[in-house]
Amino acid sequence: MMLTKFVALAITVVIVCESRSIAPSVGSDENEKTDTANAQDDTGLTAEDFENAKKLTPEEKYETHDKKGMENSNMFEGDIANPGLNSSTIYRFMGQINPNDKGGNMRNVIKSTDYRWRFNTIPYTIASDFTERERAIIALAMSDMMKKTCYTFVDRNGRNDHVRIIKGNGCYSAVGNIGRGQDLSLGDRCVYLDIIQHELMHAIGLFHEQSRADRDQYVEVLSQNIKEGYQGQFNKYDLNKISHLGQPYDYKSLMHYEPTAFSKSGAETVRPVASARARGIKIENSGEMSPIDIKKLNIMGGCPNFGR
Repeated sequence: MMLTKFVALAITVVIVCESRSIAPSVGSDENEKTDTANAQDDTGLTAEDFENAKKLTPEEKYETHDKKGMENSNMFEGDIANPGLNSSTIYRFMGQINPNDKGGNMRNVIKSTDYRWRFNTIPYTIASDFTERERAIIALAMSDMMKKTCYTFVDRNGRNDHVRIIKGNGCYSAVGNIGRGQDLSLGDRCVYLDIIQHELMHAIGLFHEQSRADRDQYVEVLSQNIKEGYQGQFNKYDLNKISHLGQPYDYKSLMHYEPTAFSKSGAETVRPVASARARGIKIENSGEMSPIDIKKLNIMGGCPNFGR
């Protein structure tokens, strides 16, 4: 299949893991069942929301904001909500054969597809307490991703595995399809195009860019500027035999930490290495997915030539 041919295991992509107990495999018959008892919760965005998205001005699309809503102290790397996931368990989560050997091999990508969304389709619901303008921005984020990638967001319609878009405490999402419904929070300081797409990309299966095993070739972490107790949020994962989907390090990725992430004084906590700074390279994004973000999603989805 094209899907297995082009998907490679990467620290930026969670597509493989040991067998999970919280939900059946996305390829199982159980996953096809619907939950009619919760059908009243199946409300998604409306056609009007998507029409309103088209009317947003550039100022509304790219409104200036900070990203402190993604710095949740009780979550892995600030906004990753997978239960039990931390710097110690990440190796098992990524499918490493021996999670105690941090230089060890990873499981073959074909052995498990537990955390992928079936047919690249993400069923979702959205809470009723978002304003009309917020719904329009969320619709814009989804429509942009559907235009540029082979992933589709659809109404839940009773499906067991789905994303619940809620107004929680901050911005966060689980990485990949963890089964039986998972929260994606867009609380205060979160309803902006880039943050929404960041969290949706987590839900699809992407990790943060600066966690790559090769990141020290491209960025340096300024530990002295990180808030006390948050140093672990900047860990990298030195795992052998990992492909980053054939893509270069992406300073412009929506999945990259901001230069002042988890800063105790507003000073930089992560920046390009000196040689990159000398060439004028900065950690910055355009407010939407970078070309490499788009490539990664399409390679992961088995559609590397999508949109060409």
